[in-house]
Amino acid sequence: MDESIGSQYALQVALHTLKERCQHFQERLTQLEDENVKLRMKINSSEEDNCSSVSEIGKLRQKVTELTEQKEQLQNNIAMVANENKHLWARLTKLMYLKQSLDSKLNTISGNFTKDSELRGSKDSEDDKSDNILDINGKISLDLEDISLKLISSIAKEKSELELQCSEMAELQNGKLNLENKHGFSYLIEDDNNSSNKNFEIHIDKLKNIKIQLLQQKDELQKNLKNIQQINTHCKKCQKAVLKTDSKSTLTSFPKLEVADYEEQLQLESLSKWATPENSSTFIDNKFFTVTGAKLNNIKKDASQEVDKICPMCCEIFGSKVPFLEFQHHVEAHFIENIVN
Repeated sequence: MDESIGSQYALQVALHTLKERCQHFQERLTQLEDENVKLRMKINSSEEDNCSSVSEIGKLRQKVTELTEQKEQLQNNIAMVANENKHLWARLTKLMYLKQSLDSKLNTISGNFTKDSELRGSKDSEDDKSDNILDINGKISLDLEDISLKLISSIAKEKSELELQCSEMAELQNGKLNLENKHGFSYLIEDDNNSSNKNFEIHIDKLKNIKIQLLQQKDELQKNLKNIQQINTHCKKCQKAVLKTDSKSTLTSFPKLEVADYEEQLQLESLSKWATPENSSTFIDNKFFTVTGAKLNNIKKDASQEVDKICPMCCEIFGSKVPFLEFQHHVEAHFIENIVN
Protein backbone atom coordinates (compact mmCIF):
# COMPACT_ATOMS: atom_id res chain seq x y z
CA MET A 1 0.00 0.00 0.00
CA ASP A 2 2.78 2.47 0.88
CA GLU A 3 4.51 1.83 -2.43
CA SER A 4 1.29 2.34 -4.45
CA ILE A 5 0.50 5.56 -2.54
CA GLY A 6 4.04 6.82 -3.11
CA SER A 7 3.87 6.06 -6.83
CA GLN A 8 0.47 7.79 -7.15
CA TYR A 9 1.79 10.79 -5.29
CA ALA A 10 4.81 10.98 -7.59
CA LEU A 11 2.55 10.77 -10.67
CA GLN A 12 0.31 13.55 -9.34
CA VAL A 13 3.30 15.80 -8.65
CA ALA A 14 4.76 15.20 -12.11
CA LEU A 15 1.44 15.83 -13.87
CA HIS A 16 0.89 18.99 -11.86
CA THR A 17 4.33 20.35 -12.79
CA LEU A 18 3.80 19.54 -16.49
CA LYS A 19 0.39 21.23 -16.43
CA GLU A 20 1.77 24.40 -14.85
CA ARG A 21 4.66 24.57 -17.30
CA CYS A 22 2.36 24.13 -20.30
CA GLN A 23 0.08 26.88 -19.01
CA HIS A 24 3.05 29.17 -18.47
CA PHE A 25 4.37 28.64 -21.98
CA GLN A 26 0.92 29.06 -23.52
CA GLU A 27 0.51 32.39 -21.75
CA ARG A 28 3.92 33.44 -22.98
CA LEU A 29 3.07 32.48 -26.58
CA THR A 30 -0.22 34.40 -26.46
CA GLN A 31 1.61 37.47 -25.19
CA LEU A 32 4.12 37.23 -28.01
CA GLU A 33 1.37 36.80 -30.59
CA ASP A 34 -0.44 39.84 -29.22
CA GLU A 35 2.74 41.86 -29.41
CA ASN A 36 3.29 40.71 -32.99
CA VAL A 37 -0.25 41.73 -33.93
CA LYS A 38 0.22 45.13 -32.33
CA LEU A 39 3.49 45.66 -34.13
CA ARG A 40 1.96 44.71 -37.47
CA MET A 41 -0.92 47.08 -36.87
CA LYS A 42 1.54 49.84 -36.04
CA ILE A 43 3.51 49.10 -39.20
CA ASN A 44 0.37 49.20 -41.35
CA SER A 45 -0.87 52.40 -39.75
CA SER A 46 2.52 54.05 -40.12
CA GLU A 47 2.66 53.10 -43.82
CA GLU A 48 -0.81 54.53 -44.43
CA ASP A 49 -0.25 57.72 -42.41
CA ASN A 50 3.28 58.60 -43.35
CA CYS A 51 5.40 56.90 -45.96
CA SER A 52 8.44 58.83 -44.85
CA SER A 53 8.80 56.98 -41.52
CA VAL A 54 11.05 54.31 -43.01
CA SER A 55 13.38 54.32 -40.05
CA GLU A 56 10.57 53.54 -37.61
CA ILE A 57 9.44 50.66 -39.76
CA GLY A 58 12.98 49.30 -39.75
CA LYS A 59 13.04 49.48 -35.98
CA LEU A 60 9.75 47.67 -35.75
CA ARG A 61 11.01 45.00 -38.10
CA GLN A 62 14.07 44.60 -35.93
CA LYS A 63 11.79 44.14 -32.94
CA VAL A 64 9.80 41.56 -34.86
CA THR A 65 12.97 39.63 -35.65
CA GLU A 66 14.04 39.83 -32.02
CA LEU A 67 10.66 38.54 -30.89
CA THR A 68 10.84 35.67 -33.36
CA GLU A 69 14.26 34.78 -31.99
CA GLN A 70 12.86 34.85 -28.47
CA LYS A 71 10.04 32.62 -29.61
CA GLU A 72 12.52 30.12 -31.04
CA GLN A 73 14.49 30.20 -27.80
CA LEU A 74 11.32 29.48 -25.81
CA GLN A 75 10.52 26.56 -28.08
CA ASN A 76 14.02 25.20 -27.51
CA ASN A 77 13.49 25.65 -23.79
CA ILE A 78 10.24 23.69 -24.00
CA ALA A 79 12.04 20.82 -25.74
CA MET A 80 14.80 20.85 -23.12
CA VAL A 81 12.24 20.82 -20.29
CA ALA A 82 10.52 17.84 -21.91
CA ASN A 83 13.82 15.94 -22.01
CA GLU A 84 14.44 16.91 -18.42
CA ASN A 85 11.04 15.52 -17.42
CA LYS A 86 11.94 12.22 -19.08
CA HIS A 87 15.15 12.06 -17.03
CA LEU A 88 13.20 12.85 -13.85
CA TRP A 89 10.75 10.03 -14.55
CA ALA A 90 13.62 7.62 -15.08
CA ARG A 91 15.17 8.68 -11.78
CA LEU A 92 11.87 8.36 -9.94
CA THR A 93 11.44 4.79 -11.18
CA LYS A 94 15.01 3.99 -10.15
CA LEU A 95 14.40 5.40 -6.66
CA MET A 96 11.24 3.33 -6.30
CA TYR A 97 13.20 0.22 -7.30
CA LEU A 98 15.88 1.04 -4.72
CA LYS A 99 13.22 1.49 -2.04
CA GLN A 100 11.68 -1.88 -2.88
CA SER A 101 15.09 -3.56 -2.75
CA LEU A 102 15.78 -2.00 0.67
CA ASP A 103 12.43 -3.22 2.02
CA SER A 104 13.08 -6.73 0.70
CA LYS A 105 16.54 -6.80 2.28
CA LEU A 106 15.20 -5.66 5.64
CA ASN A 107 12.54 -8.37 5.45
CA THR A 108 15.22 -10.98 4.69
CA ILE A 109 17.24 -9.81 7.71
CA SER A 110 14.23 -10.17 10.04
CA GLY A 111 13.44 -13.57 8.48
CA ASN A 112 17.00 -14.77 9.07
CA PHE A 113 16.78 -13.77 12.75
CA THR A 114 13.51 -15.64 13.20
CA LYS A 115 14.95 -18.73 11.48
CA ASP A 116 18.06 -18.62 13.68
CA SER A 117 15.91 -18.34 16.80
CA GLU A 118 13.77 -21.33 15.71
CA LEU A 119 16.83 -23.46 14.95
CA ARG A 120 18.38 -22.53 18.25
CA GLY A 121 15.15 -23.36 20.07
CA SER A 122 15.04 -26.85 18.52
CA LYS A 123 18.69 -27.51 19.37
CA ASP A 124 18.35 -26.30 22.95
CA SER A 125 15.19 -28.35 23.51
CA GLU A 126 17.24 -31.47 22.73
CA ASP A 127 20.03 -30.28 25.03
CA ASP A 128 17.59 -29.85 27.95
CA LYS A 129 17.16 -33.62 28.13
CA SER A 130 20.77 -34.07 29.23
CA ASP A 131 21.64 -33.90 32.94
CA ASN A 132 25.09 -32.30 32.65
CA ILE A 133 24.72 -28.60 33.59
CA LEU A 134 28.32 -27.69 32.79
CA ASP A 135 28.09 -28.99 29.20
CA ILE A 136 24.89 -27.02 28.69
CA ASN A 137 26.56 -23.80 29.84
CA GLY A 138 29.43 -24.43 27.41
CA LYS A 139 26.99 -24.89 24.53
CA ILE A 140 25.18 -21.68 25.49
CA SER A 141 28.42 -19.71 25.34
CA LEU A 142 29.28 -21.24 21.95
CA ASP A 143 25.81 -20.39 20.64
CA LEU A 144 26.16 -16.81 21.86
CA GLU A 145 29.49 -16.43 20.09
CA ASP A 146 27.99 -17.89 16.90
CA ILE A 147 25.07 -15.46 17.16
CA SER A 148 27.39 -12.49 17.64
CA LEU A 149 29.62 -13.52 14.73
CA LYS A 150 26.65 -14.08 12.42
CA LEU A 151 25.16 -10.74 13.44
CA ILE A 152 28.43 -8.91 12.84
CA SER A 153 28.89 -10.49 9.41
CA SER A 154 25.29 -9.84 8.34
CA ILE A 155 25.38 -6.27 9.69
CA ALA A 156 28.66 -5.56 7.89
CA LYS A 157 27.23 -6.95 4.64
CA GLU A 158 24.01 -4.95 4.92
CA LYS A 159 26.01 -1.86 5.91
CA SER A 160 28.13 -2.09 2.75
CA GLU A 161 25.02 -2.54 0.61
CA LEU A 162 23.28 0.42 2.27
CA GLU A 163 26.37 2.59 1.77
CA LEU A 164 26.42 1.70 -1.92
CA GLN A 165 22.74 2.56 -2.27
CA CYS A 166 23.21 5.84 -0.36
CA SER A 167 26.09 6.78 -2.65
CA GLU A 168 23.96 5.97 -5.71
CA MET A 169 21.11 8.14 -4.42
CA ALA A 170 23.54 10.97 -3.63
CA GLU A 171 24.99 10.73 -7.14
CA LEU A 172 21.49 10.84 -8.62
CA GLN A 173 20.62 13.91 -6.58
CA ASN A 174 23.91 15.64 -7.47
CA GLY A 175 23.35 14.82 -11.14
CA LYS A 176 19.90 16.35 -10.95
CA LEU A 177 21.22 19.59 -9.42
CA ASN A 178 24.02 19.82 -11.97
CA LEU A 179 21.55 19.32 -14.83
CA GLU A 180 19.29 22.09 -13.49
CA ASN A 181 22.21 24.52 -13.04
CA LYS A 182 23.62 23.62 -16.45
CA HIS A 183 20.50 24.57 -18.41
CA GLY A 184 19.68 27.62 -16.29
CA PHE A 185 16.02 26.78 -15.65
CA SER A 186 16.04 26.87 -11.89
CA TYR A 187 13.64 29.80 -11.99
CA LEU A 188 11.11 27.66 -13.87
CA ILE A 189 11.21 24.47 -11.78
CA GLU A 190 12.35 25.75 -8.39
CA ASP A 191 8.91 25.66 -6.78
CA ASP A 192 8.00 22.33 -8.37
CA ASN A 193 11.16 20.52 -7.30
CA ASN A 194 10.97 21.59 -3.64
CA SER A 195 8.55 18.77 -2.85
CA SER A 196 10.61 16.17 -4.73
CA ASN A 197 13.82 17.37 -3.02
CA LYS A 198 12.12 17.04 0.35
CA ASN A 199 11.09 13.47 -0.48
CA PHE A 200 14.66 12.63 -1.51
CA GLU A 201 16.00 14.17 1.70
CA ILE A 202 13.52 12.15 3.78
CA HIS A 203 14.62 8.89 2.13
CA ILE A 204 18.30 9.79 2.61
CA ASP A 205 17.69 10.64 6.30
CA LYS A 206 15.97 7.30 6.82
CA LEU A 207 18.89 5.47 5.25
CA LYS A 208 21.34 7.43 7.43
CA ASN A 209 19.35 6.51 10.56
CA ILE A 210 19.42 2.83 9.55
CA LYS A 211 23.16 3.08 8.99
CA ILE A 212 23.69 4.71 12.43
CA GLN A 213 21.61 2.00 14.13
CA LEU A 214 23.58 -0.75 12.42
CA LEU A 215 26.86 0.88 13.48
CA GLN A 216 25.63 1.13 17.08
CA GLN A 217 24.63 -2.53 17.06
CA LYS A 218 28.02 -3.45 15.62
CA ASP A 219 29.80 -1.50 18.39
CA GLU A 220 27.69 -3.18 21.07
CA LEU A 221 28.46 -6.63 19.68
CA GLN A 222 32.18 -5.84 19.52
CA LYS A 223 32.08 -4.70 23.15
CA ASN A 224 30.34 -7.93 24.17
CA LEU A 225 32.95 -9.99 22.32
CA LYS A 226 35.74 -8.09 24.08
CA ASN A 227 34.09 -8.75 27.45
CA ILE A 228 33.81 -12.47 26.64
CA GLN A 229 37.47 -12.58 25.60
CA GLN A 230 38.53 -10.81 28.82
CA ILE A 231 36.56 -13.33 30.89
CA ASN A 232 38.25 -16.11 28.92
CA THR A 233 41.75 -14.80 29.68
CA HIS A 234 40.86 -14.28 33.34
CA CYS A 235 39.55 -17.83 33.68
CA LYS A 236 42.65 -19.27 32.01
CA LYS A 237 44.78 -17.59 34.70
CA CYS A 238 42.51 -19.04 37.40
CA GLN A 239 42.77 -22.45 35.75
CA LYS A 240 46.58 -22.36 35.90
CA ALA A 241 46.52 -21.37 39.59
CA VAL A 242 44.07 -24.14 40.46
CA LEU A 243 46.13 -26.72 38.57
CA LYS A 244 49.22 -25.77 40.59
CA THR A 245 47.36 -26.12 43.90
CA ASP A 246 45.81 -29.42 42.78
CA SER A 247 49.23 -30.89 41.93
CA LYS A 248 50.42 -30.16 45.47
CA SER A 249 47.32 -31.51 47.23
CA THR A 250 46.58 -35.20 47.88
CA LEU A 251 43.48 -37.31 47.51
CA THR A 252 42.81 -37.15 51.25
CA SER A 253 42.50 -33.35 51.18
CA PHE A 254 39.09 -33.43 49.51
CA PRO A 255 37.06 -34.30 52.69
CA LYS A 256 38.47 -31.14 54.31
CA LEU A 257 37.08 -28.94 51.49
CA GLU A 258 34.67 -26.38 52.91
CA VAL A 259 31.42 -25.10 51.44
CA ALA A 260 32.83 -21.63 50.64
CA ASP A 261 35.75 -23.11 48.66
CA TYR A 262 33.35 -25.31 46.72
CA GLU A 263 31.17 -22.31 45.83
CA GLU A 264 34.21 -20.33 44.64
CA GLN A 265 35.27 -23.24 42.42
CA LEU A 266 31.74 -23.50 41.07
CA GLN A 267 31.67 -19.77 40.21
CA LEU A 268 35.05 -20.05 38.46
CA GLU A 269 33.75 -22.93 36.40
CA SER A 270 30.62 -20.99 35.36
CA LEU A 271 32.81 -18.04 34.31
CA SER A 272 35.08 -20.31 32.30
CA LYS A 273 32.06 -21.85 30.61
CA TRP A 274 30.81 -18.39 29.54
CA ALA A 275 34.24 -17.69 28.06
CA THR A 276 34.11 -20.90 25.95
CA PRO A 277 37.53 -22.52 26.65
CA GLU A 278 39.20 -24.51 23.90
CA ASN A 279 38.51 -27.88 25.55
CA SER A 280 35.95 -27.71 28.36
CA SER A 281 36.13 -31.40 29.21
CA THR A 282 39.88 -31.35 29.98
CA PHE A 283 39.42 -28.15 31.98
CA ILE A 284 36.80 -29.75 34.21
CA ASP A 285 38.82 -32.95 34.64
CA ASN A 286 41.95 -31.04 35.69
CA LYS A 287 40.11 -28.55 37.88
CA PHE A 288 38.25 -30.81 40.33
CA PHE A 289 39.82 -33.18 42.83
CA THR A 290 39.64 -36.93 42.31
CA VAL A 291 36.68 -38.23 44.29
CA THR A 292 34.57 -41.32 44.49
CA GLY A 293 31.48 -41.92 42.36
CA ALA A 294 28.98 -41.37 45.18
CA LYS A 295 30.55 -38.07 46.25
CA LEU A 296 30.69 -36.86 42.64
CA ASN A 297 26.97 -37.57 42.19
CA ASN A 298 26.17 -35.64 45.36
CA ILE A 299 28.24 -32.69 44.14
CA LYS A 300 26.42 -32.69 40.78
CA LYS A 301 23.03 -32.74 42.53
CA ASP A 302 24.03 -29.82 44.76
CA ALA A 303 25.38 -27.91 41.76
CA SER A 304 22.18 -28.44 39.76
CA GLN A 305 20.20 -26.99 42.69
CA GLU A 306 22.48 -24.06 43.50
CA VAL A 307 23.92 -22.84 40.15
CA ASP A 308 22.21 -19.71 38.82
CA LYS A 309 22.20 -18.60 35.19
CA ILE A 310 23.42 -15.07 34.41
CA CYS A 311 22.46 -13.10 31.28
CA PRO A 312 25.68 -11.94 29.52
CA MET A 313 23.92 -8.82 28.16
CA CYS A 314 22.13 -7.30 31.19
CA CYS A 315 23.69 -9.45 34.02
CA GLU A 316 20.22 -10.54 35.23
CA ILE A 317 20.36 -13.65 37.45
CA PHE A 318 18.00 -16.56 36.78
CA GLY A 319 17.49 -19.13 39.54
CA SER A 320 17.85 -22.87 39.16
CA LYS A 321 14.06 -23.26 39.05
CA VAL A 322 13.78 -21.10 35.92
CA PRO A 323 13.60 -23.32 32.78
CA PHE A 324 16.45 -23.03 30.32
CA LEU A 325 14.19 -22.08 27.38
CA GLU A 326 13.02 -18.98 29.26
CA PHE A 327 16.65 -18.00 29.86
CA GLN A 328 17.46 -18.55 26.17
CA HIS A 329 14.52 -16.41 24.97
CA HIS A 330 15.60 -13.66 27.35
CA VAL A 331 19.13 -13.60 25.86
CA GLU A 332 17.85 -13.67 22.26
CA ALA A 333 15.40 -10.84 23.00
CA HIS A 334 18.35 -8.45 23.49
CA PHE A 335 19.55 -9.02 19.92
CA ILE A 336 16.05 -8.85 18.43
CA GLU A 337 15.23 -5.59 20.28
CA ASN A 338 18.40 -3.91 18.99
CA ILE A 339 17.60 -4.86 15.38
CA VAL A 340 13.93 -3.84 15.60
CA ASN A 341 14.87 -0.45 17.13
